Amino acid sequence: MNRPPIRRTWRAALIGACLCIFMGLATQELARASDAASPVQLIEAEAARGAWNDEAPPASGWTPVRLPDNWDVRWPDFDGVVWYRVTWEQATPPQPTGLMLRYLAMAGAVYLNGTPISRDAQLVEPLTRSWNTPRHWLLAPPLLRPGRNTLLVRVSGIAAYQPGLGPFTLGDPAAVRTLYERERFVRRDLQILGLAVASTLVVDAAKTALRATLEEQHRLQVTHARIGERVNLVSDLHDGLGGMLVGSIATLEQDPDKLSARQLLHMLKSLQEDLRLIIDASVQRDDERALADMLAPLRHRMTQVLEANGIECRWQLSNIATLELTPSQNLDVLRFLLEALTNALKHSRARHVDIALQHDGGELLVTVRDDGRGFAMDAVGRTHGTGLRSMRTRARRLGAELELHSAPGDTRVALRLGLQGQGGSDDSK
Repeated sequence: MNRPPIRRTWRAALIGACLCIFMGLATQELARASDAASPVQLIEAEAARGAWNDEAPPASGWTPVRLPDNWDVRWPDFDGVVWYRVTWEQATPPQPTGLMLRYLAMAGAVYLNGTPISRDAQLVEPLTRSWNTPRHWLLAPPLLRPGRNTLLVRVSGIAAYQPGLGPFTLGDPAAVRTLYERERFVRRDLQILGLAVASTLVVDAAKTALRATLEEQHRLQVTHARIGERVNLVSDLHDGLGGMLVGSIATLEQDPDKLSARQLLHMLKSLQEDLRLIIDASVQRDDERALADMLAPLRHRMTQVLEANGIECRWQLSNIATLELTPSQNLDVLRFLLEALTNALKHSRARHVDIALQHDGGELLVTVRDDGRGFAMDAVGRTHGTGLRSMRTRARRLGAELELHSAPGDTRVALRLGLQGQGGSDDSK
């Protein structure tokens, strides 16, 4: 189970504690400022239920309330409209007065002495969600009446979201404006800050969990790749070396007295060569899969063998110095090359053999060309069947294309392997 680092946990706790302390102090300061800014005393507040589409308050059904009010306490499970009527005495003659409403839930319209002064965009579903937004007005003398003034508020709300109306503050315009700015900071800005901090912590935790998941996925992919490569190598031991051992043993069992020392030596050398290829492919580490590094021992050995038999050997390597393949791919490419050279040595009676490995444009092309006597293409399944079947098997495992061409003086065997994302650099010939 992944857990967030201790440092991140302590940081979250510290930020949360600071926010709580700050909000508590800010709430106390707002209460003191509200008392100082409210020389005008409210006379009464009343509430009455209405319908969703009402544009005017009901004529009856009014009941006294205290602000702030949560109507779900009085009218449980009521979704709809509640009208609030608030009255107070204004000094004579009327003076400019600041008015602040801390909140209403969820959307509403406000009227002063019958004149609309505020209205949310949506008073029916989908409702305007504005319950965390304090409201502020500067009431000019023409809107006010000497003596009793009435504020009518239409509130649209849903029982599940604590519907109701917050307290009002009336008084000196500058003092009420200052109180409004503090209230907005506490009720909106500070909450947005808290959400931002919480979101940051959630994102950090999600990034940590995602990183751990990706690392575990990568580890599993590497493990599966290694297992797959080892399975391929075991298969190579069985199909290649194992098959040669079985064939050699069968030959010895049939008539061991007729087997010459030269034939026995050839069997042992073939087994040795195949075993070397498997060892070369299996002992390299996961980050050492350069084809050129694995090719060097085979190139050296086969050059010696061919030249000892009077065959001039010429190699051309292009852009493969840093070309990296998987161990199984390296083994299949080298076995293909070994089989093609062995066929040229045993059957072609050639004087020259040209070997080319070219990496260009996302493709590896391996070509073996000799100037021997060639072979009839329709006889491939008979006289050259074993070697060519092996090369076809390698090509199929690699997902590569095998190309054959044979004529007296010009025989060509090629393997064309498509590559994705494997690079290389130029080599000297």
